Amino acid sequence: MDEYKEVYRKNFQKLLNKELYIDNLDSLIEESDCLFAPSMTFEEYGYMRISKYIYCLNSLYLENLDKNMEPTNEYIKSTMKRALTKEGAKNITYFNATPETIIKNGTLVLTIVYGKNKEEAEDYLNNIKRQKEVIKIIKEKLENNAKEKFDIECKVLSYKIL
Repeated sequence: MDEYKEVYRKNFQKLLNKELYIDNLDSLIEESDCLFAPSMTFEEYGYMRISKYIYCLNSLYLENLDKNMEPTNEYIKSTMKRALTKEGAKNITYFNATPETIIKNGTLVLTIVYGKNKEEAEDYLNNIKRQKEVIKIIKEKLENNAKEKFDIECKVLSYKIL
């Protein structure tokens, strides 16, 4: 089971990166005129790192799947909803319970994680405003792409590490 879980997880991660154009979104962040400092913190807590700034917060419930099936891209696409669904749960809470972080079970939950503004940021408040604009664009792209590519609901959170 552990080997299957590792292979599924790795292929799931690659599939999200490819199908949701995550590398392009990282480039959008890098090329924006605002300062983002990526954070590694979430990886330390066991969350799945998809890119420099984007993590998947979901646990994978592989007990819902047929372990005899090879976790190919097509299989992962066809089983994604089941792999993200915790049996018996209506909602799943991420971080502190707020209306934004109580999310319907079976939803793909991604987060943009970034660090505080760099010390040399001259215009701190304008930078924060530009960061929020970039994050809004990325959220919309991820949520729309997930619906289109996987026919699954996607919720994108953002988390600033202080």
